[in-house]
Parts: sequence; C-alpha cells; structure tokens
Amino acid sequence: MNIDTLRDPQWIEAMDPVADEAAVTIIRAGGVEAMSTALELLSNEPPDKRRPAGLDAFIAATPAPEVNQERIDAAQRWFSTWGAIGTSSLFCASLPETYCLPGIAQLLAISGQLVDHVTRRIRMTGQMVFDVMQPGGITEDSAAMRALRRTRLMHGAIRSMLLHPGEVGRHLTSVSGARRLQWSSEFGKPINQLELVYTLMTFSHVILRSAERLGIALDREKSDSYIYTWNVAGLVLGIDPRLLPDESSQAESVFETIKAMQARATDDAKILVQALEASWNRQFAAHHVPLARPLMHSLFQSLLTDRTRAMLGIEVPGRIASEMIALVMPAVEEIVHLSDALFRALPPAAHVAAAVNVFFARHETDEVQDRGMYDTLKHMRAWFDQVERAPEAV
Repeated sequence: MNIDTLRDPQWIEAMDPVADEAAVTIIRAGGVEAMSTALELLSNEPPDKRRPAGLDAFIAATPAPEVNQERIDAAQRWFSTWGAIGTSSLFCASLPETYCLPGIAQLLAISGQLVDHVTRRIRMTGQMVFDVMQPGGITEDSAAMRALRRTRLMHGAIRSMLLHPGEVGRHLTSVSGARRLQWSSEFGKPINQLELVYTLMTFSHVILRSAERLGIALDREKSDSYIYTWNVAGLVLGIDPRLLPDESSQAESVFETIKAMQARATDDAKILVQALEASWNRQFAAHHVPLARPLMHSLFQSLLTDRTRAMLGIEVPGRIASEMIALVMPAVEEIVHLSDALFRALPPAAHVAAAVNVFFARHETDEVQDRGMYDTLKHMRAWFDQVERAPEAV
C-alpha cells in the first residue's frame, strides 16, 4: 500500500455499506430484539431462535476470503506460544491506544461500551482476538468468522443508532449522568474506515510491539505472517484493502501515521482509562490482590510511550509501587508455571503480563459463560433506551 493513501479525507467519511444496510434491514424488520437475536446467532453457542430478516443476506455478503493458510497457521502457532501476554497487551496497550483517537473515544463514551459495559466489552474484544488467533484458520465455519461477522454487524448497529435517528432514536447519555452526549461529526463518520484500520493495527501491530517491549524476539517472517492474518480479519470486518499494510514495518507506519494525524488528549479518553482501571481492579478485588493497580501501571509504563500515557492521563507509578512489584516477582513467576527457559530469561514485565493472563483465564473460566457474554438484548435495549429519550428529557 501507499502510506499517503491514508491522508485522503474520504476515509473519515467512508463506512461499511454491507454492514450498515444489514443493520438497517434487521432493525426495521424486527427492532432491537431482532438485532440482539442476530448478534446472538453469530456467537460460538447460537441459541435455537428464528433467524431475523436480513441476517442470511449479511452472512452471504461476508464470505471467508481466500487465504494463504500456511501464513495463517504460522501466525496462530506464534500466538499459541506467546498468547500468555495477550490479555495484558489488550488491557494495557491495545485498548488505551484506541482511546487516543477522539472519534473512537467519543463513540465509546456515548455508547457506554467501555464505561457502563466495560468488563463485558473487554471480554468480547478479547474473545474476538483469541478466536481469530486460535489454530484452525479463518474458514467459513470457524469461530474466527463468527466473531468477525458479529463485530462487523455490531458496528453497523451502532452506526445506525447514531446516523438514523428516525429509526432508532436521537439522544445519548454520558457515563457520568452529568451531561448528555450527542454524536459530533467533527472527526468524520462513526466507525469510519480510518478508525477501523487504526483499531485493527492495535490488534496486529500493537500486539507485536508489546511482545517486543516485553523482551520477546520476533523474526520478520513470523511478524509479517501475523500482520497478514489480521489483514484477512480486516477484510472480513469490511476494511478497504487499499488501507491494509503489506508487512509488519508498514503496519507500524500505518498505525503511527494515523495516530499522528488524529490523536489528541480528550476528556472522553481519560474517562475511558479510568473505567478500564476500575474494571481491572474489580477482577482482582475478589481475590484480594492489593497490587492490581501497581501491576497495571507497571505494564502501562512498559507498553505505552511517555507521550501516550500523558495524552491519556495515566500517571507514572511511584517508587513504592515499583518496589512492591519487585518484591512479589518470585510469587508472580510461580503463578505463571511456565518451564520454558527462554520465557524465564525474559524481563520481569513479561512475567507480570503472563501471570495476569493466567489469572484472567482462570477467572473467566470460573465466572463467564458464553451465554452471559453474548446475550445482548438487555445491552441493546440499554443503548436504544438512551437514544430514544424524548428531547425534553435532555
């Protein structure tokens, strides 16, 4: 690709006609309940429900791409080896990086997706990442295709909520309740093509970058295969192929170019980081882990630049917190239970990241069922209740 392509203003106005048309069709035919059912039917354990009008047409319009299976297999094997850093990278790098773009931060704050529903949304995002990277490829009947189609249709539903007030409502509520939020077109259309490819880079380039910053050496071939796999995912998500990088170094250029063009400090971003920290702390609270916040900030410091942390209002961990982390490192290594000598030779931050992932994996196994994660009706109703408030209630 040509990096200069990203500078064309058309990309902040371009969206995804396939998903948008499907969302409007489903909502017009069956309302919020139909959209909720459509999203459930794209989950890993679909319910025995009638398929809403428009869902089959959407599935037919989003076929699995023809792929180089060897490259995808290589990327999935790499992730299977180093997925122990996955949850930490998602929490402490990928998601915070998305908040840097004001359009994305605005959308997330308006929809409540990473504020009111923060833990559920993080679980769903993490599940999509792991579905795409689980061995088996991105085939028609794979968990990866279900997750990607579901995410794409969800994007269409949110855009419909914002851009078709006659269909789904007009006014939106902020997380704090202190003010009502309405969509602003200052940063282009919601979930536009530039935002889509930037977000994709947080799952591809930023995960690779996080691995490197945690001391994991990557060879060029594996890195390029990882980027290629996420490019395939990007095509299923509706991203224009002209925006997808050819290899890993270009993926970094795509990410940094968009970030330089769009990123800025906003109140929404700071609210989202606070919600992210609160969700992180809640996961540890039941297990009485007092170092939850210092661990998170230690990873922030390893995985994000000083400029990014400042933009998001993330504080540098104090000396006492850093010393406390150092004291518990032997226990952290025991939690990980990995015997690989190479892993044990990595920096402490990699061990922290892996321990966090093991903790979350056990916690989610105990606490989260697929039904609970994908039963979207109450969440869809909440969103549409927000936008259907009468003007005088604002």
